Amino acid sequence: MTSFNNDFRYDLEFGQIRERRVRHIIEDSKMEVKTDLQWWKWGNLAVEFECRGKPSGLATTQAKNWWVMLEKDGRHVCSLVFPVDELRGIIKALDEQEKIRWTMGGDDNMSRLALVPLSLLFDGNLTYDHQPVMSL
Repeated sequence: MTSFNNDFRYDLEFGQIRERRVRHIIEDSKMEVKTDLQWWKWGNLAVEFECRGKPSGLATTQAKNWWVMLEKDGRHVCSLVFPVDELRGIIKALDEQEKIRWTMGGDDNMSRLALVPLSLLFDGNLTYDHQPVMSL
């Protein structure tokens, strides 16, 4: 938990630590970048787990971070960046609670997608296993 501190030097150090974290994510780690064009219609993040009957996407990525660009009408609205193992754990927990829906989509409707409600990604009460999960 972060406590309030009105000391500029503390705030500066706090900010610089976070800036180094972002720089590390961008420069020093393997990242997979996806774009979701439908998020705003349904309030879900679509995450691929299979394509043409074979594991793919989040199930097989070797990336450390999963970057999702949310776009609307050709505009970049925001980006979400997840450590891959964290996102796998979140989706597994939500799937076990039957809070996500699975559907086919992507190119030729050949991808199995988890539709994850964006609101649940930010639920501070969600508990999940932080260990790697390779498939759901």
